[in-house]
Amino acid sequence: MPMKEERKNQANNGFTLIELLVVIAIIGILASIGLVALGGARERARDTKRQADLSSIRSALVLFFDDNSERYPPTNDQTVWSGNSLTDWSVLKSALVTGVPVYYAAGLPIPPNAGITADQHSYFYFTSTPPNHFFLSTQLESGNKYYYFVNDAGISKTTSSSTSAPQGCDSGNAPGAACPKNNL
Repeated sequence: MPMKEERKNQANNGFTLIELLVVIAIIGILASIGLVALGGARERARDTKRQADLSSIRSALVLFFDDNSERYPPTNDQTVWSGNSLTDWSVLKSALVTGVPVYYAAGLPIPPNAGITADQHSYFYFTSTPPNHFFLSTQLESGNKYYYFVNDAGISKTTSSSTSAPQGCDSGNAPGAACPKNNL
């Protein structure tokens, strides 16, 4: 009898190969579902950062406007900040960050360096002529790759009416009439 009891105990001591494979497959499926969900959350987090960055730049521009005869830092055509070079935003940097005697911002926020298109890691700044209106824009990653706009009136909008970046405040190319005079 002791032999039979010993064999029964040995058979119940471990897992079968099938049981181990089933557990590994379930863990693999759960991990892949989690990674897919995490990817979408990362896109949304970068989009939220882009929107917050444009709002902070807008706040600094409004402070500048109040102190400078109701004018914003002018642009010749468009000013693009891709995070790679400050020369693109030299007008804004000199006006908002290194301005004397007042500093309107501690620094220019850097766009997230992720996304499919160059517009997704760039911020655009446009002024009207004369520079008494502006809008900022960027392309978002999540959803249908909408463009997000913020203007001097504090109006923000997300639109997909344009497949390319807007070209300026005064041009008809500004999606949804992005300058405040047109109420976004």
